[in-house]
Parts: sequence; structure tokens; C-alpha cells
Amino acid sequence: MNFKDYINDEGYDDYKKLALIAIEEYGESLNYIPKWIFEDKEFLLEAINVNLEAVMDFNCIPDSFFEDKEFVHKAIQMNIDFVDYMPDKLRNDKKFMIELIKNDGFCLEYASDELRDDKDVVLEAIKKNGLTLAYASDRLKSDKDVVLEAVKNDKYAIGYAKKECKIDRDIMNITFDEDER
Repeated sequence: MNFKDYINDEGYDDYKKLALIAIEEYGESLNYIPKWIFEDKEFLLEAINVNLEAVMDFNCIPDSFFEDKEFVHKAIQMNIDFVDYMPDKLRNDKKFMIELIKNDGFCLEYASDELRDDKDVVLEAIKKNGLTLAYASDRLKSDKDVVLEAVKNDKYAIGYAKKECKIDRDIMNITFDEDER
């Protein structure tokens, strides 16, 4: 038997609250928190929210949780910096990455090279913020349709386009309004 076997649900909730306060105030306290508590996904998500760096430094997340798309998605929603720890398998998962990009277009930066060269994925990011063109492949930075969408969203996206698009008349017309010509 361990400590968890001796406490009721109310006591367990109080223990989780106390543990979260300790993690937030002093990340090193993770050394003193029983490992079984890290099997609780909801607790881990809250811990990620209060002190991601400590949670990652002390390797508190079971490896199996990194394979759980729902957990990874929630963790990123709790703390966008968790995207740095996302496994390669998910960086190459088109459906998963589009869901992330719908929340934050800049997640395109963390997509695999293959997805950064996928027109559908890049256009989804550009809908959120034209400046995400910066993370598109060189091929798509030369794609007139992609660059047009980017500059429609944010005229400063032109800075990330390839030369042939920067001198395109249609793109220039959108980028520079009448007062700037």
C-alpha cells in the first residue's frame, strides 16, 4: 500500500492542490512529490500550466502520455511552450497539426518539413496570421496564391515571400495601398 491508498477522494484533491502550489512556488519540490501522482493526467496538465519547465526538467510525464494526442493537445492549450516537447510523430500528423494551427497559427513553426510544404496546412496557418508565411517551405513562399493570402492577412508578410512573388503586380497592389505608392 502507498499513501494514495490511505486518503479519500477529498484528501486526494487537497493533496493535489498542495502539490500544485509547491510546484508553482518551487519547482524543485517535484523531487518530494510521489511518482504515482504523475499518472493523473488532469494533475499533470495543471502542473504544466503552473510550471512547465520544472515538469520537463524532472521528467515527470510518462512516455505514454506523449503518444496521447488528446493529452498533448490539452497540454499545448494549457501552456503553448509545451509544443517544444511534442514528439516528431505528432509534428508530422496533418490532422493534429491543423487542429493546433487553428488555435495558434504560429504552431506551423513546429510542424514537420513535409507539413510546412503542404499548401492546405500553410493556408490554415496564414488564415490565423499572415506572418506565419515565415515558417512555410521555400516552395510555398514562391506560390502566388499562398503569398496573396498571407499579404491579404498582413501586408508585412511580403518580407517572407520569395523574390518572384515580391515583384508580382497583384501582390504588390495588395501590399502597398494608394498612400504608399
